[in-house]
Amino acid sequence: MSFKSNSVRKTALSAALVATGVFAAGQAMAFGQGGGAQMQQVQPQMSPEQEQLIAEFQQVQQELHQTQQQLGSLEEQAYQQNSDLNAKREQLRNAITEKMSSGGYDAEAEFNKLQATVEQYQQPGAEPSQEEILAFQERQQEFEMRQQQAFEDQQVQQLAAELRDDVRQEMVNIDPSAEQLFAQLEVKQRELQQLRERAMNMGGFMQR
Repeated sequence: MSFKSNSVRKTALSAALVATGVFAAGQAMAFGQGGGAQMQQVQPQMSPEQEQLIAEFQQVQQELHQTQQQLGSLEEQAYQQNSDLNAKREQLRNAITEKMSSGGYDAEAEFNKLQATVEQYQQPGAEPSQEEILAFQERQQEFEMRQQQAFEDQQVQQLAAELRDDVRQEMVNIDPSAEQLFAQLEVKQRELQQLRERAMNMGGFMQR
């Protein structure tokens, strides 16, 4: 049985900490994580209206991706130029890890094990059994459940909000046009949501 995975999803322990929420906020909304939704043709033949909707969706999605890339570059510069931001990110990461680790559960160790398992299963010729894949999925689900619970903690939310605001301000300091990019990001996210709602009204022919 072949192993297909989006790898271990972005977590508080990964380098690209989604919890900072600067340009990634809302990115993993109804369209799935890590690059947006995959649209599939469910019906044997689509109407012209459906084809047009898919074309619009793909165009907006591409524009959103380009904006995210620009903001991502500025965010990286912000961390490089401001050591305080790195310290605050590490503080947030530690807080999330601590909230996730309870009852003998070691979140950081489990994250490393999950990553190692993904790398092992994706090696050429690797054929993990169905039981191994199911066991992996159960561990990943528990990790994500603990992560979600940690994100709901008031202290974690406060640290994340403070970091998000500080990073955003540093990005604007580096390039004032960042404010325009943030506004553009919000517009494109709303457009994607509206397009998805239109698709649902047409019978839900677009799937993740």
